[in-house]
Amino acid sequence: MDENPDRRRRLGGLLFLGLVLVGVVLYMKSRGSNLPLHLHLGAAGADMARVDLLWQRSTDGAVMLDFSYSFAGSPAPSDLYRKVRLSPRNYDVAIRVTDRRGGTWSTNQRVEAVEDRVIEIDLAAASLHGPPSAPHERGVPSR
Repeated sequence: MDENPDRRRRLGGLLFLGLVLVGVVLYMKSRGSNLPLHLHLGAAGADMARVDLLWQRSTDGAVMLDFSYSFAGSPAPSDLYRKVRLSPRNYDVAIRVTDRRGGTWSTNQRVEAVEDRVIEIDLAAASLHGPPSAPHERGVPSR
């Protein structure tokens, strides 16, 4: 009869450790993975002084990531690569570009983050003065 309480205690301890292990695994999965990001600036990158990217979950708008690139001393490269820690899902990325004259323009892109696939964001085709129908934020008329 004395073995029964010890056995229950050991089983309870093993069950507790198992639940802790499951919790740790679920937590680590929820933190996301290091996914590759390719930001293509193209020749337009030469006029960019700063690029800000704000990543929000498409489902609820929660901010998941926020970072910037600054090119104050030299022209931006035509392509930037980095790893971003995100969970696989859809994101709305708000992108703000500041040019070397201090003007800014913004765009939004929806991207899908998938394990083992590069996240592609292409800013090369975008004009540094925004869409033709929109005035430049610094008050310079659009062309």
